[in-house]
Order: sequence, then structure tokens, then C-alpha cells
Amino acid sequence: MQVADETKTGETRTVLTEHEPTEVIPIADRNGVVTDYVLGEAEDLEGWLRSADRRRKLDKQGRLAEFDSKGFREELISQCLKYPDGRPVPATVVQGWGPRVKAILFDKCQDKCGLSDEARDREGKG
Repeated sequence: MQVADETKTGETRTVLTEHEPTEVIPIADRNGVVTDYVLGEAEDLEGWLRSADRRRKLDKQGRLAEFDSKGFREELISQCLKYPDGRPVPATVVQGWGPRVKAILFDKCQDKCGLSDEARDREGKG
């Protein structure tokens, strides 16, 4: 995340923060009980990216021939989402949630980790 900062001489400069701010995400279970989860940057983004790379199978021309997507979104979500007490939400819990909830959370995780087009544009990398 970039923030504006004014120096002692009055100049404005862009400063990168070490971490994206966290965001509270309320999710209701099937019984209507709401839990306020905390969404932040992935704990091990590099590991998740390596995992994503291993899911790809290329043809002889080097083009993507197959991609094993099972659990792909859930793995990133579980790295970004925490219970209110700070414990990570296991991918097995995320798997039980509906596709709409997972799609929304996956998009938010990509944004928090700088992987979305919008995040890259904000950081001047798009």
C-alpha cells in the first residue's frame, strides 16, 4: 500500500507500508451465526505461487494444457483469512463455503497480495 507523506521541507512523497492493512470480513454460517474474520496479506505468498506453478501442465509447445484447480482458491484464502483470535482458517473450512463467498474472498485476497490488476495499477506496476 502506498501512502502520502509530507517531509519536513513540505515535499510530498510516496511511502510504501510494510503490510496491507487488515480488513474485517463478517461471514454468516448456515445457521446465521456471524463470525468477523480478519483478512490480510498471505502468510506464505511465495509458497502459494510455487504451488500454483506445480498445478500447471504444459504441452510440447510450452502452452498451458491442463491446470489442476482443486483447492487452488481455498489455499490462498486460508493463507489470508484468520479467526478473530488470530488462528488461520484452514482450507478445509473454506472448502465448505459456497462458491460465491469463495469467489469474493479470493478476489479480496488477490488484491491484498498485489496480484489483482487493480492492485498492480495502484502500485504503478500495471
